[in-house]
Amino acid sequence: MSMKQSKHEIITDNADVGVRVFLSDEAAGFKPVHWHVHIEIVIVLEGQVTFYYDGNSITLFENQFIVIGSGIIHSSKNSENKSLVLQIPIEYLNRFWTNSDQLVFEVPNVNKQSEDKVYEDVVNMLLKMTRVYEYKQAGYLLQFSGLLMLTMYELITNYAVLKSNEKIVEDNRLKEIFADIHENYREKLTVSSLAQKYHYHPDYLSRYFKQQSGISLKRYVYGVRLNFVHHEVLTTNKTIQDIFHDNGITNIKLGTQLFKEQYGLTPFQLRKQS
Repeated sequence: MSMKQSKHEIITDNADVGVRVFLSDEAAGFKPVHWHVHIEIVIVLEGQVTFYYDGNSITLFENQFIVIGSGIIHSSKNSENKSLVLQIPIEYLNRFWTNSDQLVFEVPNVNKQSEDKVYEDVVNMLLKMTRVYEYKQAGYLLQFSGLLMLTMYELITNYAVLKSNEKIVEDNRLKEIFADIHENYREKLTVSSLAQKYHYHPDYLSRYFKQQSGISLKRYVYGVRLNFVHHEVLTTNKTIQDIFHDNGITNIKLGTQLFKEQYGLTPFQLRKQS
């Protein structure tokens, strides 16, 4: 995986509706920090997913959703789950709402959702969009597009604010660090070395990184390495030990333990199961 692919998710839209829409059926896992130009909406249909972004940790259960603005750095950890994912291109939305790439969405937390009529309406529209796109009956394009426009109107007018200039600068700095980690994950990466390279105090970088990503910098580096380990366990015939070493993990016992925490199985169990 190249640095560009690992830090910036490449998205291909569904040609019929002009946005990317798909039903995600995932095993337990972890997605390292990434971002995309699209605005992303995820509603969980079964299971649970935890998102980390902007210093927040948000766990979604059945019929709960999240909206992530364009360019927002985020990662996620999930149990086995099914979700509807919508990724809406900025150029698509800019025809109806200017500067949509600068929107940040502040959706109510779980304690306030039951009191929020707009939240309930959006959930119902997203569930209806799921059925409309899944069955594709006559007129589905018109119905889907209408629901999408109404959903975005409610989300923007009720939950959106504009990014501050400070936020844009901070995100750009952090993206450089994430890109560095994805490019050099096989090397020895420490808080001190990264702090020195990007002119931060190590303690500040540690706090800031955890605030933004939800996990420590050291654990994040491990997560990136384990993502590549997971891929190679399923797609190569290399020994597990060689896979760990080739991806920058020298402590096999710790690597196996963290792999199981991240994916629910050890590498040996995963390979046997596949």
